[in-house]
Amino acid sequence: MPEKKKTPLKGVLPSKKQSRSNQTTGDHVTLHETTFNGTGTSRGIAIGECYAYEKEQYEHEITSIDNDNIEAEISRFIEAVHRSEKELKKIERVTTRKLGKGYANIFQAQIMMLQDPVLIDTISLRIRSEMIPAHLVIEEEFGNYHEKYKSSDDVVFQERADDFFDIKNRILRNLHVRKMLSWIPEGTIVVSDHFCPGDIILLSRSNVKGFLSDSGGKTSHISLICKSLNIPMVAGLGNFSQNAVSGTKMIIDGSSGTVIIHPEEKTIHLYQEKQEAERQSNADASRTATLPACTKCGVRINFFSNIDFKEELQGLNETGSEGVGLFRSENLFIDGTKVPGESEQYHYYKEMSETVAPQPFVVRLFDIGGDKLIYSPIREPNPNLGWRGIRILIDVPEILENQLRAVIRANALGNIHILIPMITSLDEILTICSIVDRLHGEIIEQTGIAG
Repeated sequence: MPEKKKTPLKGVLPSKKQSRSNQTTGDHVTLHETTFNGTGTSRGIAIGECYAYEKEQYEHEITSIDNDNIEAEISRFIEAVHRSEKELKKIERVTTRKLGKGYANIFQAQIMMLQDPVLIDTISLRIRSEMIPAHLVIEEEFGNYHEKYKSSDDVVFQERADDFFDIKNRILRNLHVRKMLSWIPEGTIVVSDHFCPGDIILLSRSNVKGFLSDSGGKTSHISLICKSLNIPMVAGLGNFSQNAVSGTKMIIDGSSGTVIIHPEEKTIHLYQEKQEAERQSNADASRTATLPACTKCGVRINFFSNIDFKEELQGLNETGSEGVGLFRSENLFIDGTKVPGESEQYHYYKEMSETVAPQPFVVRLFDIGGDKLIYSPIREPNPNLGWRGIRILIDVPEILENQLRAVIRANALGNIHILIPMITSLDEILTICSIVDRLHGEIIEQTGIAG
């Protein structure tokens, strides 16, 4: 029987207690095929060797500092922050080059956190007033933020908690003047208890075959990045990484969430066939993608793409897409720090509209609320059914009208349409139509140009 999610990794270390499927004869241990189930978060099959990615641990014996060393300790902390900021800017550049500005905003948000004078001053003040070393204050301050965000009812805040975890570890490493690990053996499947977005970006340069994580889910930043990089990933494996040993043969299926260690030859052959079938299917789809889509009886069907970022427009022609049927505009604030202004949105929509033209480009108005609410003082038993989507936008007209003005101004080519999220009544549609008409008139009056 397959072992279930959150089962410890058995049958990897000979010194560990072996699973019942393993047989020990003298000093020789026979390691049998064992299956684990997690959550598939990025599709694809990977067959290769494990690389156990262990975060560096630091031992701190000093718990206090004398008055003569206070300023030196603060300088040491500030220097660690500067080195961390420099690293994140490098990761941001790599991400922009590989995936575009949308994903790079994840790291821009972390850079902004490092540049927050309140946080820096708070830590510096505590070092000076309490005469305790920087590492203790960093652990406590970032730990408090991490716990506060992690315990939030809002999924967006929960996922932002990982940023504080990442920044804390980055500063602590730089406090010890250690270099970040960015290269590993080529073609491995990387296993860790926790990945940060920066880990995925940098380690992917080593032609990683896949990622396995004890934590995480389908909507986490690391999963979204893996999808965009076409790297299989399985998350939610409990304490899988605790006994992971580099060099262990394994198979992962990012669609089903299946992980197999010590696979038998017949299992390897089976998954190699699945890999080949998947490659062949993708190749066949590429060859026929640009042909008109019709049913067997000759009825023409239009296919449109659903996208999250403008960088995805680059592959539109290859897939045979006839336009954008859904642009999830809420991803414009994936960094979770602020709602983009009218000017920023205008340039974004304009560029996308021009790229897609003359085909249609459908912008879904910000679908915030439920699991995608940046900030809300209201907590509901089931936010997915209550205050979300169009109801939030109507209640917060500044956000709604900025977006609508940006869309209207960007629609010079006439191919932009809007999609209203989470409608529950005709009145909501009529309200939006009325606002659009009013804003359209105002823009014509101000500019003399009709969008």
